[in-house]
Amino acid sequence: IDMSSSTASEDAGDEDTGGEDVDNEDAGGEDVNGEDMDSMSMSDFDYELGSGLLGDDFDTNLHGIKAGETANFDMTLPVTTSDPGHIVMSKNLTVKVDVKEVQERLLPDLDDDFVATNTEHESVASLRDDVAEQITAFRRSQLEGQIHSAIAKGLVELVTDEAPAAMVESVIDIRINRLQQLVNDAGVDWEQYIVQTSGSEDVLREELREKSVFDVKIDLALEAVAQAESVEVSDEDLDREIRNFIILDRSGPRPQTLDREMLAQVEDQPSDEEVQKTREAYSQSGMLKRVRKMVRDRLTEDLLRERVDVYDIQTGEKIPAEVLTTPEATNP
Repeated sequence: IDMSSSTASEDAGDEDTGGEDVDNEDAGGEDVNGEDMDSMSMSDFDYELGSGLLGDDFDTNLHGIKAGETANFDMTLPVTTSDPGHIVMSKNLTVKVDVKEVQERLLPDLDDDFVATNTEHESVASLRDDVAEQITAFRRSQLEGQIHSAIAKGLVELVTDEAPAAMVESVIDIRINRLQQLVNDAGVDWEQYIVQTSGSEDVLREELREKSVFDVKIDLALEAVAQAESVEVSDEDLDREIRNFIILDRSGPRPQTLDREMLAQVEDQPSDEEVQKTREAYSQSGMLKRVRKMVRDRLTEDLLRERVDVYDIQTGEKIPAEVLTTPEATNP
């Protein structure tokens, strides 16, 4: 990496590789069968410890190594898609690393001048406030995710009947098709992926079965609740979801989860005419029925969320609803 940044400087020395250090090293590797991995052979390159560029195993095994020392270890190298963090294959390697030099990154003092020069904020206090807001938003989102998972688990426990086999197989098929698309997009041969991860597609199907049964039971439970509570999808609800899809389709592949608050703030909102045309197209293709079900499931989940009580995992006391929107709301 290039360390000649205006916001950092380097001092070379004999420090060990602890903290945010950078190593200049030679690395070579072979796979678990002892075959040379020429594509993994690199000489005289800089590596930032903690960057995760070569996986967590690589960083963990280099921690504490000093200049002039050699590290030998086994590691798993993840192969990812363009979707950050989505691992489609792992390669087991035996690695030898010669550490030639250790450089420590020296950061400048965090003061108002530095903040004003390098950020959009004018002072350290303003920057801290902004960071605090971002952390708060993240923790709120994390909390909602925990509550959502708890609701889903509770729903599944209420479904005592076996999940219909046909529905389970259909969900497995969908999961495999999505995975195959991700693997192909990553430039990895599907058959090779199957052999190196599961061994066969039959084994992969069994690996996916438990989660697919879980999803089918959630679907059945939400449908039962929606019917019992007479949850209905209005034309306004449907058009709002279609409008969100149009916005997302403009920017590329559609994510599995939608940030509806963010989408509502997009300035270039689709016109009513565009929404109507898309709705007609969805109706002709059969997509409209799926969208309606998605909206109904979400409305049902929102209904359940309003009726859920959240308790502190340490004290066992009920957490007031108004507290759940504050940074202190953790560990439900």
